[in-house]
Amino acid sequence: MDYYAHSTVSQDKTDWQTLIGHLENVADLAETFAARFDARPWGKMAGLCHDAGKACEAFQHRLEGSPARVDHSSFGARIAAEHCGRLGLLLSYAISGHHGGLPDGGEQESQLHYRLKWGKVSNDTVTLLCADTPQELSLPFRLSRELGGFSLSFFTRMVFSCLVDADFLDTEAFCSPEKAALRSTDAEASSFAELQKKLLDALHQKVKYAPPTPVNQHRQCILTQSLEKAEGPPGFYSLTVPTGGGKTLSSLAFALRHAEKHGLSRVIYAIPFTSIIEQNARVFQDILGKDSVLEHHCNYKESDAPEEAPYERRRGLASENWDAPLVVTTNVQLFESLFSNKPSRCRKLHNVAGSVIVLDEAQAIPTVYLEACLAALKELVEHYGCTVLLCTATQPALDELKSPRVHLPKSQIQEIIDDPAALFQAFSRTEVFFLGKQTEEELSSRLQEEKQVLCIVSTKPQARRLYEGMPLEDGTFHLSTNLYPAHRRKVLEAIRAAVASGATRLTAPPRCCLLYTS
Repeated sequence: MDYYAHSTVSQDKTDWQTLIGHLENVADLAETFAARFDARPWGKMAGLCHDAGKACEAFQHRLEGSPARVDHSSFGARIAAEHCGRLGLLLSYAISGHHGGLPDGGEQESQLHYRLKWGKVSNDTVTLLCADTPQELSLPFRLSRELGGFSLSFFTRMVFSCLVDADFLDTEAFCSPEKAALRSTDAEASSFAELQKKLLDALHQKVKYAPPTPVNQHRQCILTQSLEKAEGPPGFYSLTVPTGGGKTLSSLAFALRHAEKHGLSRVIYAIPFTSIIEQNARVFQDILGKDSVLEHHCNYKESDAPEEAPYERRRGLASENWDAPLVVTTNVQLFESLFSNKPSRCRKLHNVAGSVIVLDEAQAIPTVYLEACLAALKELVEHYGCTVLLCTATQPALDELKSPRVHLPKSQIQEIIDDPAALFQAFSRTEVFFLGKQTEEELSSRLQEEKQVLCIVSTKPQARRLYEGMPLEDGTFHLSTNLYPAHRRKVLEAIRAAVASGATRLTAPPRCCLLYTS
C-alpha cells in the first residue's frame, strides 16, 4: 500500500505528497537547522519519525475524506523513546508535540508518558525509516551540575524548533506553493559585510556634517571602541554609554562586525518598549534597507498600501521564523519564545542559535524574571554559539544575583568602553534640582515660561489635563500610550520637523512636549 502525508482535490492521487517524501524533506531541513548547534542527528531523527504514524489505513482514509481523528504523532514519539537510547525521551517530547505543543511528562491523559503507554497507534504501520535509523543519540555538550536539567529542557525546545519549522516549511511548499514561492523569492539578504558598509557610510555622513563638539568627538570614540571590541571572541559584552552617546548605532555596528568576523547567522536587537522599537526599526531600515530588517512586535501592522503589500507579506512570513539578517523585536517576544511550548512561538528558536543578541536598555528586564532570562542567555552563549551585548547607561548587577546557578561575574562580561566613568562625566550636560510640590496650574505656568521643555508625568490623565491647559496653537504636543502607534509616529515626526525648521512662528520649535511614562 502507498502511504501519503498530504492530499489534494485530485482523486487519482497522482499529485498527492507521499509520506516517505515528506519525512525525508523534513528530516533534511531539520538536520540543516540543527547543525547550527551541532545536533544534526537529532534534527534528522525528529524529521524521519514525526509523521511515521500516518502510515496506517485510518489516516489514509482521513486523507480521502473520513472524519476520523488519528493520533499520528504518538507512534513516532514511541519509536524515539524505545530505539534512540537513554536520551530518546527528549526527542519524544518534540515529536509528540509538533502540532499541539510540547506536552508535560506526566501520566495523565494528553501528557507524554500516558501517550507513550496508552496512545492509540496503528498496528499496521510500515517501516518507513532509513536503514541507519533509529540510532542512539548523544548530547553535543556536557551537562553542568548546576543547570543540567535546565540545559536538557532548553535543548529539547531547540530541537522542537528545528522540527516544527521544517514541518511547516515542507507542508507549505506542498499545500500553498504560491505562499512558499513568495517566501523563497524574497530579496536576497545582504551579507553582514555589505550591511556594515552601509551603516559606516551613513555614520561617516553624519560625522562629515556634524560640528566637532566634545560630545560628537566622544560619540566617535564610542563607535571606534565598539568596532575594535567586535573583533573579540563570542561571549558576553556590555556597552555602558550615557544617554546621548549614540549607543544604538554603535551597538549595531558592533553586532554587524562581530557577526561578520565569526560567521554568525543574524543579529537580534531586543528592546523593552514598543515606543522605542518603532523608532529604532525605522532608523535601521532607512540605513540598511527594508529587506534586511525585520520588525516583529505586537504593535506591528501590515500596511494597507497596495504597493507595500508584497513586501509586507514577505515580512509577515519572515516573522514566523525570524528569517532575516537583522531582527528588531521586544524582550517579551524573545524571552517568552525561549520559554514557550507552542509551535508558533518556538518555531523561530533555531534561528536564534549562532546570532548576536543586543539587549537595549538591559536594566529594564523585570527583576522577578532576571534569573530566568539570564539562565537562557547563558545557555545561548555556552551551547548555541551566541554573543550577548548588554547595552545600557545603567548596567544590571548580574554578579549580585543570589542564585549560584545563574551567577555571572563581571570578569565574564567584556566591557566595550575603556573608561565608562570618564565618559559619563564628559556627557554630564544637565543640572538636577528639586522643585518641591507643584500644583498642575503652577506646573502649567512654569512650562509656558520655557522656550523648549519636555514634561514627563506619571499618569495619562495628568498628561491630558496639562496638555489641555497649554496654548495648543503654539507648538504643544502630547504623547501617550493612549495613542495608536501610527498616531505616535505622526506626532514624533511633527516634533522633529518643528525642531529642524524653526524659521517662522508656524514652524517654530515646540514649546512643550507632554509625555506619559509608566
